[in-house]
Amino acid sequence: MKAIFFTDLYPVEDSRSASGTTFAVRELVEGVSSCGVDVAAVVRFFPILTRKGFQFSSKKTLINGIWVIDTPKFGVGLVMNTLLTRLFLRRFLRVEGGEVAVCHMSSCFFAAYKVFGRQFSRWVFVLHNSDLKSRYLDWTVQHADTVLTRSSALSRQFELLAPSARVDGVAYSGVPNELFRERPPAFRPGGVLKIVMASVFIPLKNIPQVLEAIALVSKEQAVEVNIYGDGPLRDALEKMVSALDMQGYVTFHGFCPRAHVLDAMHAADLFIMPSAPETLGMAYLEAMSQGCVVIGHAGWGVDGIIEDGKNGYLVHSATVAEIKHKILEYCASDIERIHAASYRAALSYTSESSIKNYYNLIAGVPC
Repeated sequence: MKAIFFTDLYPVEDSRSASGTTFAVRELVEGVSSCGVDVAAVVRFFPILTRKGFQFSSKKTLINGIWVIDTPKFGVGLVMNTLLTRLFLRRFLRVEGGEVAVCHMSSCFFAAYKVFGRQFSRWVFVLHNSDLKSRYLDWTVQHADTVLTRSSALSRQFELLAPSARVDGVAYSGVPNELFRERPPAFRPGGVLKIVMASVFIPLKNIPQVLEAIALVSKEQAVEVNIYGDGPLRDALEKMVSALDMQGYVTFHGFCPRAHVLDAMHAADLFIMPSAPETLGMAYLEAMSQGCVVIGHAGWGVDGIIEDGKNGYLVHSATVAEIKHKILEYCASDIERIHAASYRAALSYTSESSIKNYYNLIAGVPC
């Protein structure tokens, strides 16, 4: 099977930055390529008007054996100059017929479909969190042959938004088998509760509420907090830690290599990220694969993988009081049982299983 992927969620750099994109989609595409899918190209559309001014030049970059094409999209919103967009894109890309188009995000589907129409044998749309408020969503669902979402929680959100909409499958991500590391839980009542956080520092991650909740917990339970990541809220968060007198047990590490963060997760008891909205959140699965128990947000991301109180915890709103309650609920729980349940749940989400699932969804045959 030959496929062309259209997505802006495909980084070409080697590591993530504060303004960068996660590697989840790239890992899926590279994975199905290794399974035998002929990935003709990954196309990334960009607007002609950016902060740097007008950008017209296309370019083609080879990343791990896959051509990544950056090309301008001419137009605004639902009004698009198909001819100009096609002229620039076809310098690097030819559709021979019979290929499958896989589009992550409705804006990419809209642009690709306008350029190529029914030249592809099948159009696959993969819905992400930001699509729920996209002006392109209704149009995309009407024209897609296959509609996928990135998580079960996102499927439910989509069905609430559009009860008559169909979802043909979930294109989830997973953790490589070789990275899984089970360990006996370290936390004991009266000991130090080790908490790890890892994310981009943006409002939807609800980091200020988590910090305030931890500050309250620290009055009755010794804690140690390691925070990985960066972003626009970095200065405000550091000032908040100082204002709450948390410097003695909270450490900011910035963005670190994946292996370093996994080691920190392996050494921690709890991973806390009650972000909403959230597409999936690979960090949850990575933490669970290292023996952590996670606190997420009900209705988003990891909901559906996590069952509250059974293999992790979910807050229904990211308030200080509810986050604090879940932390203390963990401290009073059957620690060994919940850690074992968390690890077992993660074992169903390996990268190998996610790649086979992705392959089946876009190709319809086993990998």
